[in-house]
Amino acid sequence: MSKYPYKPLSPREIRLIEYDQPRPDNIIQLKLHHASLNPPPEYRALSYTWSTPIDELPPDWADDNKTKVVLLDGIEFPVRYNLDAALRRFQPNPTDASLLLWVDAICINQTDTSERDTQVAMMGQIYSKSLATLVWLGPEVNDSDLSLRAIREINETWMKRPARLRERPIPSSSDPEDILQLYRHHVQMETAALEGYAADTFSRVDGLVHLLGRPWWRRAWVVQEVLLSQKTLVFCGSSEPLEWNEFVTAAGVLSGIQDSYFVLGHEDLNSMVEWMMHLRMGSLFSGEVKIPYTPRFESHTSSLREMLRLLRYKQATDPRDKVYAGLGLITDSGDVVVDYSSTSVGGLYIQVTKLCIAKEGNLRVLSGCHSKPGYDLPSWVPDYSDHRRELAHSNISEDSGISYAAGGDAVLDFEFQGNRLLLRGVCVSTVSYIGPIEDRLRYPRGQNVVKHAMEDKWLSKWLISHVTRIPPRIPPLLVCPKAEGEEWAYRLTKEEMWLAYLKTLSAGRPPPEEELADPEFRRLVSRVFQHRSFITFENGVIGLGPRYPELGDELCFVVGAETPLLLRPCGDGRYNLVGECYAHGLMHGEVWNLMVKPDGQKLRAEEIPRVEII
Repeated sequence: MSKYPYKPLSPREIRLIEYDQPRPDNIIQLKLHHASLNPPPEYRALSYTWSTPIDELPPDWADDNKTKVVLLDGIEFPVRYNLDAALRRFQPNPTDASLLLWVDAICINQTDTSERDTQVAMMGQIYSKSLATLVWLGPEVNDSDLSLRAIREINETWMKRPARLRERPIPSSSDPEDILQLYRHHVQMETAALEGYAADTFSRVDGLVHLLGRPWWRRAWVVQEVLLSQKTLVFCGSSEPLEWNEFVTAAGVLSGIQDSYFVLGHEDLNSMVEWMMHLRMGSLFSGEVKIPYTPRFESHTSSLREMLRLLRYKQATDPRDKVYAGLGLITDSGDVVVDYSSTSVGGLYIQVTKLCIAKEGNLRVLSGCHSKPGYDLPSWVPDYSDHRRELAHSNISEDSGISYAAGGDAVLDFEFQGNRLLLRGVCVSTVSYIGPIEDRLRYPRGQNVVKHAMEDKWLSKWLISHVTRIPPRIPPLLVCPKAEGEEWAYRLTKEEMWLAYLKTLSAGRPPPEEELADPEFRRLVSRVFQHRSFITFENGVIGLGPRYPELGDELCFVVGAETPLLLRPCGDGRYNLVGECYAHGLMHGEVWNLMVKPDGQKLRAEEIPRVEII
């Protein structure tokens, strides 16, 4: 750690580095200045990774104990290998104007926890008030220069063709082969000089995967650093920088053919394309919360829950940064403040989860809960440090596009008692069968969805096991004949079983009448069903549950909640939360019509007992 004698910062003050004259021994010389943010001087902010920017570099780049030395006001100051490379890349020529740069590892006294808390809380303003954010992806490796050139060429080609695009509207087909053919056709029609360019672009896919798969893209802090910047320039090696808009324009092109990348198996590239498309399409978050992508804005309308969900897929050395890295994006963070010295990871995660429930008045944040959270968290608190993409972090309503009211039209009645969550609810059945998990549901091209459904052994198993069973707790919900001689039907909805099955996989969306193998419906089923399990209950209900249900888990309907919950008994009348679920035919308050008192009167919401989740 550096022994540089930092001087205390005044409120609203930051430090900036300035390059000094180069030395014959090639050691970088820097000067450190104090500067106010009201108003700030002209400076740039650096966005980079502290550790190695790419795995193919020598081990010293990833070793925390291996450093290089720069001179800060004449005093030796250790910096990691990647920062040294970045400082050399941005070092101005002797004839160039001076450059003021904000770099967190140098401009924040990392040994002063109180200062670090204050400066981290100001980082949103630091990036938004800079003239530009300089993104450093690292040195040239794996043909990164060719990948940057490909991105630039995609931009140049695309920008030349708006008139021709208007003359040739894109067809409605979403088949990857059709889209790829259309892309090649448009590029080749633009100019003979670019004939065959599309095929050449696909030969560079591996390079793009490496470039967009570098650790920088996975950092939790980059979302804030890019979104709040007035201008963002992306540097890699000695290549000329690209503007951020060039990246997101290329992402727009690639997103149109991202099904082709799924076919090729490049899901890393696809996830990066989706990340950039959030910005390109004018919103940082999917769902109802929108943030305009403008060069600069003073107010933000993002929700804490949406911010937490987006950052959950990112990585952070300190798990608390999965919260702190997004505070600059939201207008109302309650009493959440940056505090590395006294706030534990578990305490912070509990605090923000309670805040989400209290502010929104719903349980949507619980969609991020999965079994066995870390940090001694209660089961109803998501482990925001778990960034595995095989876990579903969006709720069923957002994935299906359908609004549910399984808990009726009452207001959610919740209470926190320490680390316990108390809800009014009733458990109506237990899990009797668990189907296979589909990580990414794909149907072979041209295969009929109904054929897939009816030939599936676990659907047949469910039908056979429920033909004669008597439901234990609520009126019969078994399959039954729609009419004499007709197909078996799902008793709750009177639908034929194949249709009830397909609507369950899509969480309530009916398949198209004319073409059940419609690509849009396939994608909907894939989005809803991936990371979830098909489950059946003892009373005959079919549904979708979280990734890891167990036999005996209980289906609980909570007063005022949008979706039912799957709970696991843990003794003494308490439960662990397994996750949210979809119960076909019971997603719009139907279950409460069955809840009657001995005198035939319906139970009022306040008469429903409390369910204690720990």
